[in-house]
Amino acid sequence: MSVPERLRQRREELGLSQTRLAGIAGVNPATVNGIEAGSRSPSVRTIEKLAAALNIPATYLLEEPAHPLA
Repeated sequence: MSVPERLRQRREELGLSQTRLAGIAGVNPATVNGIEAGSRSPSVRTIEKLAAALNIPATYLLEEPAHPLA
C-alpha cells in the first residue's frame, strides 16, 4: 500500500472525515485531500502530525512495500 492508501484506510477505520483529521493534526484540509489523492507529497513533519492524529507511528505511513525480488 502507498502513503495515500494507508492514510485513507486508517482515517476511515477511525471514522474521521478529511476535514476532521486535518483539524486534529493541525494541517489544512486541502493537504489531507491532496495526499490521499496522490497529488501532494507530504513533508516529514506533515506525516508526523497526521500519524500522531491517527495514533500510529509515522513509519507505518512511510513503509515501502516488499520488493517482489526480495
